Amino acid sequence: MQAQAQTVRPDKPSIVIAKDGTIYLNEQPVKLDHLAEEINRTFPKASAVYVRGDSRVTWGEVSQVMAALNSATIPMRVVSK
Repeated sequence: MQAQAQTVRPDKPSIVIAKDGTIYLNEQPVKLDHLAEEINRTFPKASAVYVRGDSRVTWGEVSQVMAALNSATIPMRVVSK
């Protein structure tokens, strides 16, 4: 399965990890080391962050994003389809 472009709700943080490893927060590229800070700044009242990865990204890339999100103190939801 490949990460599909979908309508992004501006009030819900959505992360996509592209096949080249680029991380997008609501369609805007963001560096891994700034991910939690950007989520907390942009979505201070978010109840969850949704994470989707292209089928070609490695588990290592996904786990790095998940580890970075731990400091955002927002529950993660992994999207499989």
